Amino acid sequence: MRVIVISALALAVPFGSACSDDEGSSSSATLQSVPSPDTAPIVTLAPGDVPFLRVDLIDDAIAAVEDERGGPQEFFEINATPNLVNLFVADTDAGQAIPYIYVDGALTAEDPSDATGNTFPSSAVVLDPSAVTGRVSQELPDSIQEAFVIEGGPEGSIRRTIVLTSASGGQLLVVVGPDGAITSVDAVG
Repeated sequence: MRVIVISALALAVPFGSACSDDEGSSSSATLQSVPSPDTAPIVTLAPGDVPFLRVDLIDDAIAAVEDERGGPQEFFEINATPNLVNLFVADTDAGQAIPYIYVDGALTAEDPSDATGNTFPSSAVVLDPSAVTGRVSQELPDSIQEAFVIEGGPEGSIRRTIVLTSASGGQLLVVVGPDGAITSVDAVG
């Protein structure tokens, strides 16, 4: 089971979903209206614009954690909300995740908790902050983007997911590439 871990203290919008790779616990659908990446422009922000989800702060948040901890780190998850970035640093020696919150340029740590699962290095976090949420905004304009989540996969790989509430009220997990190209859409629940 894969669990999206978003700090309840840090997320202003109520959220606490888990997704699973089991076919019985979530339905999966391909977004049919997505134009071919060759023909559809990706929505990008103008210089100086701030994205709704603070994906623009992810690089700064990673740098702050690595400065605090004295070098490159492995992460279980990094997520961005409209206000902040949460980072879950792997302390593999202790089998724990150390949660950090990055908001307004300040980094704070929370108490560690036991953790297992896939991790990824900060070097795996490749994304275009001006475009990564743009395609979803374009294709699902009436939906509310709740969080942008980067989670560890096999062998240091990552999965980028936008958690959103659809116009009809259900939650969707939209998997995107580094430039916002939509890979898949999973309904939660």
